[in-house]
Amino acid sequence: MFETNEARRAFVAKFNIMDDIFFQKIVEDPDACQEILRVIMNMPELRVIGVQAQKFLRNVGNKSVRLDALCQLSNGHLYNIEMQKSDNDDHLKRVRYYSSNLDTLSAEQGKNYTDLPDLYMVYITTKDFLKGNKAIYHVQRILEETGKVVYNGINEIYVNASVDDGSTVAELMNYFKNSTSDNKRFPKIAERVRYYKETNEGVSAVCEIVQELIAKELKRAEIAEKHHADLF
Repeated sequence: MFETNEARRAFVAKFNIMDDIFFQKIVEDPDACQEILRVIMNMPELRVIGVQAQKFLRNVGNKSVRLDALCQLSNGHLYNIEMQKSDNDDHLKRVRYYSSNLDTLSAEQGKNYTDLPDLYMVYITTKDFLKGNKAIYHVQRILEETGKVVYNGINEIYVNASVDDGSTVAELMNYFKNSTSDNKRFPKIAERVRYYKETNEGVSAVCEIVQELIAKELKRAEIAEKHHADLF
C-alpha cells in the first residue's frame, strides 16, 4: 500500500485528531489525555494517573463496547473520552449504554453502591447535535418539582467541533480539526502529533492500524460474500 517512506508520511500527514485512527494513538499517552481533560473540565490541577486506550468490554449475548480512552485520576474518579465522527447514531443513548457498562465494570461483588467511583463521560462529536450553539455542554439531573440538582455520580459532558464560541474548549477542537506538530497552547498533544506525523516509528504505527483495518474489512467482505453464495 505504501511504496516509500515519503508516501507513508504524506498519507499520515492528512490525519487529524478528529479521525478515529489518529485519536486512538494520541489518547494512548496519559499526558496528552491529561491536557485534553484539563482544558475540557477547566481544571488545571487535574491529574491523570493511568489510561486504558481501546479497552474492550465484552458482553456475552449483548452488544459489547470498545472505549476510546478510559482515564483514572489521582482522586479515583474515572473519565471516559469518546470520539464520535459519525452522526447516524443516538449519541445520548450511546453514552447511557457506555456509562452502564462502566458501572458494571466498577461494581465489585460485596461492595456497596457508595463505593462506585464518580464517572465522567466526555463525548466529542463533529457536529453540535444538541443545537445550543455552544462548544461544550454539561448535563445535570434535576427534580422537576423543585429544580434541585440530584447527583448520582454520573457526569455527562458533550463537546463539539463545529461551534467556535471563543472558548478554550473551542480552540482545542479547532486544533483537533487542524492538527499540526507545533502548538504552544497544547504542547503535550502537539508532541504526540509530532511523533506520529514526523517520526518513522510513529508514521509506521499509524500505517499499521490502517492496514489492519483494511485487512479486517476485506475479511468481513469475504465472509459476507461466502454467506451470500451459500444461500443460493
